[in-house]
This record gives sequence, C-alpha cells and structure tokens, in this order.
Amino acid sequence: MWLLRTGPPAILFATALLAQPPFAAISDARARAEAVRDARKQLTGRTDPAAIAQWNSVLAEMRLSKDPELNTVVHSLRALNLYHNESWIDLVNMGYAYTGDAEGARQFRNELARRLPDSSWAVQAAMQQWESTHQPRTTTQSGFTEWGLARVKFLKGLHEGKPHSEAATREYLQAALPYESRLPEDEALAVADLALRTSHILPFDPRFQVAQIYLHHHAHLDEVPSLLNDAVQSLERSFRDRLATGQDAESANQRLISAQLRAHSDLAEYWLQKRDIEQARIAARQTGTELMRLAPAADGPPNGRSIFDAEQKLWLDLAKRVGIEAEPVLPVKEVDWTRVERAPLGDFEATDLDGRQWNIQNWKGKVVLVNIWAIWCAPCRAELPYLQKLHEGLHGRANRLVISINVDSEDGLARRLIREHGYTFPVISSRGLADAIDFAHGVPRNRMVDAQGRLLAEPVEGTGDVWVKKVEALMDQVK
Repeated sequence: MWLLRTGPPAILFATALLAQPPFAAISDARARAEAVRDARKQLTGRTDPAAIAQWNSVLAEMRLSKDPELNTVVHSLRALNLYHNESWIDLVNMGYAYTGDAEGARQFRNELARRLPDSSWAVQAAMQQWESTHQPRTTTQSGFTEWGLARVKFLKGLHEGKPHSEAATREYLQAALPYESRLPEDEALAVADLALRTSHILPFDPRFQVAQIYLHHHAHLDEVPSLLNDAVQSLERSFRDRLATGQDAESANQRLISAQLRAHSDLAEYWLQKRDIEQARIAARQTGTELMRLAPAADGPPNGRSIFDAEQKLWLDLAKRVGIEAEPVLPVKEVDWTRVERAPLGDFEATDLDGRQWNIQNWKGKVVLVNIWAIWCAPCRAELPYLQKLHEGLHGRANRLVISINVDSEDGLARRLIREHGYTFPVISSRGLADAIDFAHGVPRNRMVDAQGRLLAEPVEGTGDVWVKKVEALMDQVK
C-alpha cells in the first residue's frame, strides 16, 4: 500500500484500546485470564450489539496475553456470517489483524465485496487489488504523479461502475481533487460539480477545492467569492463552541486563521482574473495580516516552520503579482540549488507562435528557463521585458534557452502583445505543457529545466534586473 488511509481499521484499534481497562485493571495475570475465559463463555452464541462490543475487549486482551486460542476464537466469530452488521465486520477485521492472518483477511474482504458490492469494504478490496498490480514506475515525483493520475482514472471507473456507492464516490473525489490541475478541463469541472453535490459524504468541506478548480481553469469565476465565504463561515460555526469554552481553542483558532488566509489568497487570485488590481491588493494585504498571526513560536513543533515557510512563500509571490511591497514575516531560507530535487520532464510536442516545433529533445543539452504567463495577469506582462533582457543576454549561447508559455485559450492577444513590444523569445501557446511544468500555483511562474531534461522542483523567484542576473548565474550553476 502506497497511501496511508484513516478508515475502519484505525477506528477498530481505537475501540479495542478503549475497551481494555476492565481486564487491565486486574493486576493478577491468572485472575485476568480467568476473567477472559468467563467473558468468552457468557458471550458465546450472542450476536447483539453489546456482545459485539464486549468481544472487542476480549480479543484485545487475548492478543496482549498471547492466548493460543485467539485464532480459534477469531474463526468462530468469522463463522457467524453477520454480513449486514458493521460492528461484526469491524470485529472480524480486527481479529485478523491481531492474528496476522493476511490470507484470511484477504478472503474475508473478497467475500464482503461479493455480498456487499457497494460497501466501503468492496471499494477498499478493489483498490487494494488494483494497487497490488500497479506500482509507481519510478520513485521520483514524476513517477508518483503518473501513478496518481492512473489511480484517479481507475477510481473514476469504479465510481461510474458503482453509481449508488457512496464509498466509491468518496474515494474518487479524494483522489481526484489533489490532481485537478492536471486533469482535462471538462473532467476537472465535473469533479467540482460532483464534490458540491455529494459534499455530505466527504470528510472535509470541498468548497475551497472547488473554488481553486474554478480559478485554475478560469471557469465559473462569479461563484468563487461565495464558495470561499461559505466555507469560512461553515468552519466558524463548527468551531464556535470550542472557541467559546476554551477547549482546544488554540488549535481551532489556528485552523480558522489558516482558512481565512486561504480564502483571502484565493480571493486575490479571483480579482486578478477579473482584472481588478485594487481589490486584489486588498485581499493580498488581508492574506499578509493572517500570515503574521500564524507565525510559529521558536519552540513550536518541528514541522511548524516548514509549513509556515511554504505559506509565506506563496504570499510573497502573491504580493509580487499584485504589485504591493512585502517583507518576509520570518527570514526566507536561501535555496541550495545543488541539492534541489530534479524530476524528468515527460516528452511533449508544441508549436510556438512563429510555427517552430518543440519537444523535449530540443531542450536536452540546454539549460532552459521556462516562463508561464497569461494576458489577463498584469504581473505577468510586467515580467516580459525582463524575460526579453534575459533572452538577449544569452544570445549566442547554444546551451542556454529561454521559453515562454502562454496559457490563454486564444493565442491572438498574446501574438499581438508580443509583436507590439518586439519580444523575440519563443512563445508557445499550450495549456497542457504549462500544466506539465507548473500551472497549479498560478502565474507568473518561472521554472528551470536542466540539460538532461529534468525539471527543478523549486521555482526561480524574483523580478527586475536583479532577477535577470540571478537566472544567468543559476544557469551556469545548473548542469
């Protein structure tokens, strides 16, 4: 299994541990074993909910004491065949986990799948079967991405083949939403619609993800503000009691601030796409205010700083795009480019505005700076003169290349802008290529590809003449 899930097994063990104290309170081992035997006699033949609950405690104690009869008891419980009793299903699965009987567990899951084809157990069995025969081709990021998209395709088929299975729908949505920026537009929008219609079966509010799908695909933009507002208000309502009573209030408050930060950041993106720069700046400043409230303490959890750094990086990029001055809340860590992860970029075929054909072979042997932009993005247009400076500064160097990728649905406006400003760097109009490189984090975006055709994981951030010099130096460093 490549993914860690929280589902019935996690609940099973939690239930078992909570059920242990009655036996654990007996300090004498012999007396405790006698109590377990008495409990087993009293429970034999009973299938009522109270009995199933008590069996959880009995099996847990038998496991702890390494009782040699544990296997026999599990098999007898399995023979009850209470397939429409969820508590019994949980109990038998827990029993197989305790005994380490992988084959028995597999046969039980297959039987569950046959008798209950729409159940979560049937869906999990199908997923495990698929994953047992499908492994990531490589352990690089691109390998996992390829595998993840294949898994989304499989789960889509499972969902369509089980239209009445909430479990199949839930698994499909949970797999597809993280990959929506890499899905075809029509499929991504269909995922958004399905998530809204079936939000009651999801363990999270999908409105944030749906808003981002609309922003990524420049579709249904007028629905974005209400989606973000409703998502934040829903979270505020769910945390109201915790914040009022002080019970776990700090954690609830941090989650609420994170949600507000996310909403204002997406709202700034919305206003950028609506070409209202002043509203975008207001939303970006609110994002910065919320970011300051999230700054981790020096003695906070080890992962707190890395999570904050990622959020701060996104905000600094947003501030640059809307044209407001921004200083890091905490000092930005310098990137060690010699240690940055690199992943092979898949092959592609694209044509630039001058009619020249491009593929990955054209790029190999060269260090390539890739700039992704859109006409509707004012910061993108502001970067293009510096992209031209970089292009001119590298003139005559066959092992250096500057490529621009425009993501607008029509290339007419991009062609006109390039012609009017006299830009001479190659411009490819290809949303697909932009997605493969990095359109998920918005535009403008600058990424580096090394001479082996591998995409560097870190974006090349900055702007202006300082950025041009930084890229020139970085191209000499990256081989």
